[in-house]
Amino acid sequence: MIITNAYNYSDFLSGTVDPRTGIYSFQIILGKIIGSFLEGPELEFSIRYSFLSNEDFGFGKGWLSNLSRYNHRLKTLILGHGKSYHVDTYQVGEELNIRYGNSNEFRAHVKPDGRIVISYKSGIKEYLNCYGFLEKIEQLDGRSLIIEYKMPSDRGKIKSISDNKGQSISFTYMAGEVLVEKNTQKQLAIRISDKQLKSVKLSDEEKFIFQYRKINSYYVLKSIIHPSGATESLTYDLEGLRTPEGCLMSTLPAIINHRIYGSDINEQNKRYEYSRHNYLGFSAGAKYVEGRDNLYERSQDYLYTSYEYTENKKISRTYNRFHLLIQEEVTDYHKNITISNREISYLCDPQVPFSQQPPTYSLPVKDKTTYYNQNGDSFSESYTYEYDDYGNITKSTDPFGRTECIDYYLAEGESGCPPSPTNVPIFIKQRVTYPSNKYLDGSEHVVMNCYTYKAYQRYTNDYSYPLLDTEVVKTINNKIILKRKTDYYTADTINGIHGKIKSETVQVGLRIAKDNYKYTIRNNEITISFIYSINDNKKYQESTVFNLSHGNKVETRDRNGIISQFEYDIFMRPTIERTYVGTSYQSEIVYNYSFEAKEKYIRKTDSVGCIEQYNIDCLGRVICIYKNSIGCRLEKYQSITYDYLGNVSSVTKYDTDINQDEYQYTTQYEYDIWGNQCKKILPSGLIYETVHDKPNKTKTVYLKSLNGNKVKIEECQFNEDNQEITNKSQGKTSYRKYNGTGLLVEESGTYEGIVRYEYDEIGRVVSETIGDNFTVKKCYDTDSLDEYVTELKVNNVLVGSRSYDYLGRVIVESKYGLPETNYNYKDSWLEPISIKYKNKTIQRTLDKSLGKVVHENSNTGDIAIEHQYTLPEGELKSVKNSHSQKNLTYYNNGLLKSIQQDDRCLEYVYSRQGNVLKRTDFFGNTEYRLYNTSGYLSEINTGLQKCYFRYNEFDLPSEELIIVSDGERLNHQLYYDSELRLEKKISLLNNTIICQQAFIYDKYSQLVGKSVINETGDKTFEFYVYDNLGRLTEYSAEGVDAARFRDNNEPIKTQQYTYNELGDIKSTTTTYLKDGVLCKDIQEFKYHEDHQGQITSLQYNNSEIINIEYDLNGNLIRDEKGFQYKYNSLNQVSEVLSASGDKLASYRYDGLGNQITCIEHDKPPHHRYFDQQDLINESQGEYVSYSLNGNNGILFRAIDNEEKKQRIDFLVTNHQYSPIYSIQNKTIRKKSYQPFGSHF
Repeated sequence: MIITNAYNYSDFLSGTVDPRTGIYSFQIILGKIIGSFLEGPELEFSIRYSFLSNEDFGFGKGWLSNLSRYNHRLKTLILGHGKSYHVDTYQVGEELNIRYGNSNEFRAHVKPDGRIVISYKSGIKEYLNCYGFLEKIEQLDGRSLIIEYKMPSDRGKIKSISDNKGQSISFTYMAGEVLVEKNTQKQLAIRISDKQLKSVKLSDEEKFIFQYRKINSYYVLKSIIHPSGATESLTYDLEGLRTPEGCLMSTLPAIINHRIYGSDINEQNKRYEYSRHNYLGFSAGAKYVEGRDNLYERSQDYLYTSYEYTENKKISRTYNRFHLLIQEEVTDYHKNITISNREISYLCDPQVPFSQQPPTYSLPVKDKTTYYNQNGDSFSESYTYEYDDYGNITKSTDPFGRTECIDYYLAEGESGCPPSPTNVPIFIKQRVTYPSNKYLDGSEHVVMNCYTYKAYQRYTNDYSYPLLDTEVVKTINNKIILKRKTDYYTADTINGIHGKIKSETVQVGLRIAKDNYKYTIRNNEITISFIYSINDNKKYQESTVFNLSHGNKVETRDRNGIISQFEYDIFMRPTIERTYVGTSYQSEIVYNYSFEAKEKYIRKTDSVGCIEQYNIDCLGRVICIYKNSIGCRLEKYQSITYDYLGNVSSVTKYDTDINQDEYQYTTQYEYDIWGNQCKKILPSGLIYETVHDKPNKTKTVYLKSLNGNKVKIEECQFNEDNQEITNKSQGKTSYRKYNGTGLLVEESGTYEGIVRYEYDEIGRVVSETIGDNFTVKKCYDTDSLDEYVTELKVNNVLVGSRSYDYLGRVIVESKYGLPETNYNYKDSWLEPISIKYKNKTIQRTLDKSLGKVVHENSNTGDIAIEHQYTLPEGELKSVKNSHSQKNLTYYNNGLLKSIQQDDRCLEYVYSRQGNVLKRTDFFGNTEYRLYNTSGYLSEINTGLQKCYFRYNEFDLPSEELIIVSDGERLNHQLYYDSELRLEKKISLLNNTIICQQAFIYDKYSQLVGKSVINETGDKTFEFYVYDNLGRLTEYSAEGVDAARFRDNNEPIKTQQYTYNELGDIKSTTTTYLKDGVLCKDIQEFKYHEDHQGQITSLQYNNSEIINIEYDLNGNLIRDEKGFQYKYNSLNQVSEVLSASGDKLASYRYDGLGNQITCIEHDKPPHHRYFDQQDLINESQGEYVSYSLNGNNGILFRAIDNEEKKQRIDFLVTNHQYSPIYSIQNKTIRKKSYQPFGSHF
């Protein structure tokens, strides 16, 4: 047997090549067991193949388990994680003298009867029988797993692994086969022929197939055929790696090619090369000695290297004589440049003998990676580590410069912690993270976590062991943030409960939250329930049921009593998920799996028959998705391809048009050598190109069109913590600064003023200062660590306050100094059951299963709303009040099918991808929508009107063309600047320009200039000036279509604005032309002293004062013109009265809050119809209107009268999608806006 510690650094994961040794490791998991009612120990029992071993323990020659054992003949101790050690001396009653072993990590002691006890630093103990085979695994609390062997037990054939509490993995050996069962349920069957493991058959009859080849005297794995159809093929260097002089064999096989292929995947291929020097110590200057590592025995360093090649990358790994990776260089060998170099240093000194190395010799102290680009730039980032003498990490520093320090209790025990059962310090006393010195600015809060432990009797009652007792989180100035206390069950009144958590108490401020746990074991299941209380008052209870065989949850009951259930197959895949069990909303999803050669898929079917099927390739990746979106037949929804490295290379979506004809569009992806997405090619051909420059820590995004034009849309730079510090996009540059803990403390570039942030001890923003004169401060609930804001102040003026209950629900709220609003809740639902305003109360009834509102009533009787929900989905089905009823229906896939408002109905038809293909509005107007091959809206056809949409080379809307039945057409052409901001909009009526709009932006992307050229060629200019907070301070206009002053036809020349400390407008100064004479008007606004934001009076030119009134809920009840307003209990305007008290209008609302009717004196009611929240129809008397929206706001309104004569109102919108032109019968009506929205 060759002894080398190089094998001790292999991960032994399924299907991996260890680049250190060139050995392919394949692991088969035969079963998982969690003992003692999920308290442990936990073991994932597996076998792995080693061609160097001739041992056969029932699974085939060379297939070794992950159970520790001692080979008496070879004097070798093999640990369960794969490491093996030569034993120099074996003496009964003494510790094994283990060559190259680290006594701080584990020790092995020989009992008088020949049994061996391996004690690990973690507290785990393993007991080996006198033949050297593991018979018990025991954890710190005394719980254990028992391993039994078939007789004669010296052959090492495992009979069972169990916890003696009902959980077991058992093995049955027959001629040529081994059956593996978990709790008497068959898991898999291993077929063995000629002492070789040939196949592993799973419970669904699928199997792994193994093939071998002989190289020299070794049988190495040649290929593995997976149940999914993938094949791993292995090619070896026939010469192999040369061994030192004196070794029994001259060479050992090493992998030179690892290939994965299958019928439905791109082949993945990795090649390997090895230096002449190798892990065996060839040419190290000494002969091979049995039982010794040829390199460990050297007194000078020895380096060896391996090379791994993929499609475009070469990885060179160099190891020292202790088989530690010291350098990893990544090369782009297509460009022949080094792109990264990683260097790792350790506590070892390779120039001195192993006997003089510290026990912590193999631990890294610095891990430095340097990145390069082809321009010669470089950047390095480092992690550093420090340890105590036992290998515990005591200090670590990340590339940002943050340092974490950890202190441990002494092994012999001290105040706050009993002695360590392992005689090694393993219990953390204190953990502190210090800020980076590089970014230290004095704003940092240093927080520490302090722990104490308490002795508890072990499960076996033989001695005690420590368990976490308290945790205190505090600042280094001893300000307490949190206290946690944990208690455990000590009396084993119910079998298996000993040592489980009994209660956990967390104190934050004056709030003491406590979880009391209870455990119930029945029928191979354990129910863990807890009662949550605050300051000894019970609040709610939750529970989770776990299956003891596999440890997965099978049932949950939330704080409102809602039950969910889960079922699994033998592979622990979900088969059924049920929600709202036992209620009228109970639903379930059923999972089906198929791994046949022709088709491999996972299928989900819900309670209403909606199916999603995910076809997978032989590597288990989703390659195609099918859905029965609206109909019953499964239709292809999406397909995915992958490149040779496993990255997604394309996504194709399958859609349908109004005739249900299928079409598809594909997005393609490419990746750089780091695996970052560097190119995204949209179906239109537009390319998003992303350049990641690691040495300069930048990311630059370009748009590249089919025409070859290229635009930079974003450039970012990052710090060592990968936080964005610079962003250049849309013409502006933003900067961000972080403090030593990595919190954002300053940013600039959004507007002229610098924004500064301050934080409390747990990282919540407590102050946000913009510029020099605007500050927002927040206070938080002192009894919570969540971001529950209790006070909000602007420039030291309180503008809002809240208080919360134990779930973080708002119970009292006050805004702008108004009277409080109170909220009451039922149980643990998040929706309030009552909302109490000043003199008004809204009472609600909730659905007991959903927690959604079913009844909503006011104490005054003016509000009565009823909600109904669909079964079993729980979607809104209807909402009804005294004015209206709205009914909603849905397709099986959840898309909205129809909305019925009173006696009228809105209906939808969708494409396969969920795009609206057809919409029939409340008055029978039908839109047919078409989409281009990129998935963008290309046409809307109503029969009488057609709208066409075109896009520029960067996929931005470039044209909107509306053609109506009489041949009239309106065309909008849109143009963009180099930052892809709207720069110009030209509107043509019947091919004649009627409006040209142009826009100018400043370096903050704020609009600073706008021009409009009207149908006669007259120009109007508008200019905007902002303060350092981004607020508009000055507006000026010049031209015939300038905004008008008040309701007069008097063009504004300038407007200036001043603001008070809360950001409200304090005054406006307007200059305007009246009869050709420049006039000036000053408006001054006065605000309520206590009710922030409420204008109490307007003063014009220092003389006329107009008072404004509000009610106690902050609603405007009398405006500056004397109009009076009344409100319902939901604070919706219900009536408008004249100054003399005459009713001018009354308003009605649906149950969703939409205003659906306006009734004015001597006029027919004005009805409004909504598509959810969007207004699409209006009717008044004989007139009905229909609106159509495009990419840039509303395009036109069609107005019908009772004679079905239609009038088209073409609309031209500005940059904010507000209409500025209305065109009827070639007559243009214009609308101009003041900066804050008033129009004329």
